[in-house]
Amino acid sequence: MNIEQAMDERRWMVLGNVTAPDKVAHQIFRALQDHGYEVVGFHPKAISGEGVYNDWTKLPFNPVVLDLVVRPEVGLEFLADAVKAGVRFVVAQPGARSEAIRSFCEEHHVGYFESCALVALRERGRGPLTENPLE
Repeated sequence: MNIEQAMDERRWMVLGNVTAPDKVAHQIFRALQDHGYEVVGFHPKAISGEGVYNDWTKLPFNPVVLDLVVRPEVGLEFLADAVKAGVRFVVAQPGARSEAIRSFCEEHHVGYFESCALVALRERGRGPLTENPLE
């Protein structure tokens, strides 16, 4: 299993601060939108609107891929709801990774990737970036 399987899926959720343009979560959210993905942003403290949600029950679709751009303990709190909603893949950005998240995904047969969606988009030739934003 590799990140390409997640990148082939069209319905994504980015969990993190997607409303702040200087944050990686926002950059991932916009890059996925710009490349034709159906993507929602999710942050429990966000004001809902423009594709950003703070309540699982309000989502316009069930995401297949969950991109974690939050502290590992925050991501872990959301995994059970994500699996119930139909998430089949988790992409954990640097800083969002943990052994607990990896174990949860393995136990629930959810694909787990320690990768960056921006880099994966760029490597596919569809990304807006010419250099790694995390370097």
